[in-house]
Amino acid sequence: MASLKLYVDLANSERQAIWTRHATMLVANSLIVTAARSDAARSGSGDALFLNGAGLALCIVWFIMIWNGYTWFYKSMEDGKSLPVDPSLNPFAGIPDISVRWKDVLFLCAVAVSVIFAAVYAHGLWPAIKSLVCR
Repeated sequence: MASLKLYVDLANSERQAIWTRHATMLVANSLIVTAARSDAARSGSGDALFLNGAGLALCIVWFIMIWNGYTWFYKSMEDGKSLPVDPSLNPFAGIPDISVRWKDVLFLCAVAVSVIFAAVYAHGLWPAIKSLVCR
């Protein structure tokens, strides 16, 4: 039972870390979007280009953090599920497809938020990309 408690605690800890990172990245991206869309950034000084590029890079880091966080979260639950404990006492025993990411609505929502922010930054970068490509 001590081993099961360890895996439950690990899964809960990683779940909390996932949402702490998510909230932090959400605030950071909101601030960058606001700055990139401000009048000062649109003045032609290149600030908007820098902020949109930095925001897009941050979204890539955010996606990696989501992916790795859920990897650890699922591993904790899979390892806990495989313990030789009575299934009625194991909180992971009744979870089908415990590590199938595409069936996890919360994972999909977390990824969708990072992709939406990335699309906003890509839209902000589009004029610069278009001018480079259409020369």
